[in-house]
Amino acid sequence: MPLILTRLLKASNAIPIGVALGLALAGGPVCAQTVPASSGADGAFNAAGDVILPAGTYNFTTFNIAPGATVTVAGSGVLDIRVQGTAVIEGSLRLDGQNGSNGGVNTALPGAGGSGGGGGGAAGGVGGYYAGVGQSGSGPGGGGSGANSADGGGGGGGGHAAPGANGGNGLYFDTGLIGSGGAGGAAYGVTAFTELAGGSGGGGGGYGSAFNGSGGGGGGGGGAVRIAASQLQIAGAITANGGNGGNNAAGTDGAAGGGGSGGMVWLQASSVILSGVVQVNGGLGGTASATSRGTPGAGGNGARGRVRIDTNALTGTAPAGTYLSEYPLDASAVPEPGALFLFAGALLPLGLIARRRSGR
Repeated sequence: MPLILTRLLKASNAIPIGVALGLALAGGPVCAQTVPASSGADGAFNAAGDVILPAGTYNFTTFNIAPGATVTVAGSGVLDIRVQGTAVIEGSLRLDGQNGSNGGVNTALPGAGGSGGGGGGAAGGVGGYYAGVGQSGSGPGGGGSGANSADGGGGGGGGHAAPGANGGNGLYFDTGLIGSGGAGGAAYGVTAFTELAGGSGGGGGGYGSAFNGSGGGGGGGGGAVRIAASQLQIAGAITANGGNGGNNAAGTDGAAGGGGSGGMVWLQASSVILSGVVQVNGGLGGTASATSRGTPGAGGNGARGRVRIDTNALTGTAPAGTYLSEYPLDASAVPEPGALFLFAGALLPLGLIARRRSGR
């Protein structure tokens, strides 16, 4: 059983990166990014085994997660970790949303929505059943619920860095009746974010009346974390993935739930060594098996979340779509419009590169 601490106060899409250059927003000089200092009041954090860490703001002297240890974040607030010295993550820091439950048979209750990940992830929506319609996912990008019909519509995926995918329509063969899938949730936030926000939940799948199948629940959204330290080493994993949507029950016409969207990871350190994994993937939409009389809708996939890294030296591999900036940003830097980054022999338009005035 994991220890519970009480407060005393997409790898295949990765881009290899060398030293990180500053990125600038268009429209003028770069503003210095405030890096929160740690008071050290919470002492040293050392996780040698499985630990549950409540969300909140912490001021550590050092932060270490040993190989094989898993720190699971709990609670609805975001997680803000401030470290005076070096933060080393060789195990796992988990802020993942939970999967939605599968739908039921006949008059069974619908699939429950997955809980949001610790650190501010939002919950998935409940599936529809004979006595009520399904629910949309929670959060600013919550996926819409699928419609109740002869063959129910799939729940929409949660949105975040992009819109979530729409749920699939259900189709009843005998009459051609359509059960509309739920709309994918809207995108929200900005690439160069300065505030943390968790992922959003997927929508619940619709009820199917032809064989009395209830809908699957939507997956929960991933949570959000910032780690600010003098140096940061990640050989393990930081994950804030969305949960998968629940499937329908085999042989029924209830629809599947949508996947939750990924959360946020913000890393701030003068140097970052990233040989491990940082993930903010969206959850997969649930699957819906067909019957002899129709095809219920599948759930839509959740969108990926956001990653930001502020550092002067990044060694290793960062996820695709990561926003990179200096640590701290140089207030005298001047943006160079239209500039491109050169990574692994390919030009990538990751934003505007900031040049220092000195020596240029």
